[in-house]
Amino acid sequence: MSEMELGNLRSILDEHEQFARGLRVVDPGYDVAQQILGLIADAREGLRPSADSTANFLQNRDIIEQLAMLRQQAEALIKGKHA
Repeated sequence: MSEMELGNLRSILDEHEQFARGLRVVDPGYDVAQQILGLIADAREGLRPSADSTANFLQNRDIIEQLAMLRQQAEALIKGKHA
C-alpha cells in the first residue's frame, strides 16, 4: 500500500462508510457492516490534523487492512445469498 493511499484515510473511511450504510438489517452482511462502522468511528476519533493538514499516519495501515477484510467478508455474504 502506498503512502498516498495511507495519507488519504479520510476518503477511504468515507468510501467504506457509504458501503456499510448501504446494507439493510435484512442483508446477510449487515452484522459485518456494523463492525465496519464501529471501526470507522474509532478511526475518526483518532484522526488529528497534522502540520500539512492531512490525517496523521497513526495506524492507518492497520485500519485500512481491517476495513478491507471486513468488506470482503460482507461482500462474500451478500454474494452467497444471491448465488
